[in-house]
Amino acid sequence: MNIPQYGVENKLIEFIESSAPVDSTTWFFFDRLLFKTNSAQLEPQSDEQLNNIVAILKAYPNVKLKLGGYTDNTGTEEINLKLSQDRADSVRAQMIQLGADASRLEAKGYGSEHPVAPNDTDENRAKNRRIDILVIEK
Repeated sequence: MNIPQYGVENKLIEFIESSAPVDSTTWFFFDRLLFKTNSAQLEPQSDEQLNNIVAILKAYPNVKLKLGGYTDNTGTEEINLKLSQDRADSVRAQMIQLGADASRLEAKGYGSEHPVAPNDTDENRAKNRRIDILVIEK
């Protein structure tokens, strides 16, 4: 696997191997997923990171993950919820296609809820358009 030293893959493995309990607040941020603009279609360069996460799932057979989709606050909340759900579903589907067990993956769209940055600049809005990972069982 080609994993950056501080990439999400290393953080995820550290959490899985730690004695830290599973909770609803310890999310991990995909840092190399790209979507076509205003679309749930993943860009091909996203496959490397998705393959890495699938490999982690295969190495830790008790782990189950929730994929959370998020948007910035532009557009209506109805559109944002749909786009965030479509993107989370798209990531889940791609991970299944790459060999992940479907029963170990959930996907939920949160729209513009839970921003990680103020939605005041293009750069900050880009940070809020993301997919996060929650370990729900390890």
